[in-house]
Amino acid sequence: MLTLIIGFDPKTSTAISKCMITGAAGATVYYNLKLRHPILDLPIIDYDLALLLQPMLLLGISIGVVLNILFAEWMVTVLLIILFIVTSTRSFFKGVETWKKETIIKKEVSRRLTSSNAGAEDVAYKLLPGGSRVRNEGYKTPEVSIVENVYWKDFTILIAVWIILLVLHIFKVYCFKLLACLKCLHTFRTTFCIFLHY
Repeated sequence: MLTLIIGFDPKTSTAISKCMITGAAGATVYYNLKLRHPILDLPIIDYDLALLLQPMLLLGISIGVVLNILFAEWMVTVLLIILFIVTSTRSFFKGVETWKKETIIKKEVSRRLTSSNAGAEDVAYKLLPGGSRVRNEGYKTPEVSIVENVYWKDFTILIAVWIILLVLHIFKVYCFKLLACLKCLHTFRTTFCIFLHY
């Protein structure tokens, strides 16, 4: 959308969209830190799942950043188009499959209702516990303080992994710069020695 509407090039729009997604995710996490699960006595954030997904997420981000730098703009555009076509096609077929299943279920329910006698009208309608109407009529997700709701060990591990990755990336950049400077220094020293020799 940033490419089509605003006119950014694909590389810039990819980076800006990732920043927008990160900002929205950060706001969502901050909002959900105080919330509890509506049924279970747990925080609404599943820290075990976050710890499970984080390594692959960071690996994918690292590979994506490197490939975004290496590939030309036309290659990034072609890959984005291929990704869009594949995900759109899969979503479309999944939607058609879900629609067919729901149609079969509706036909089965209507067949059962018509095959049963008219005595079903006498049965009172009862809400299921925890149903949508119960939640809408005053049920609120319980809020507790952040200190009580956060699993601090898991949260610390998540933050530590992000900080370690940041330090490694900064170290990598400075190591490459240091190696380039050492190579230049070695070249300069060799050139200077050759100059003095003559």
